[in-house]
Amino acid sequence: MRLLTHCITDAQGENLLIPIHAYPMMNQTKFPRRISFGKCAVGETYTKCVSLTCNVPIDFEYEITMLEASAAFVVQPQHGVVPANGIVEVQVTFNPSRLVTEVVELEVCGIV
Repeated sequence: MRLLTHCITDAQGENLLIPIHAYPMMNQTKFPRRISFGKCAVGETYTKCVSLTCNVPIDFEYEITMLEASAAFVVQPQHGVVPANGIVEVQVTFNPSRLVTEVVELEVCGIV
């Protein structure tokens, strides 16, 4: 929750500051449901980028948690700030150490 203020002017020209308790939310958070790296050679490193976008004039903190961890995956950065009206690139790196199908489950949360 954030405490914001809104300023309005009354009929006499006086400014009134009104406190607002708000739960702002980042829009356009379209983290893909699935990221496929296709066929990958053992020991090679592959990276894909995902954009977190904010189309409102407020900074938002985010956190990415590995719910089902795998040593073959690295997510960077796992937390940070998406600037107001800005974009942050998150890198998902895959480095297979054996010839199997690897899966990682990620959760993306906004922190308010």
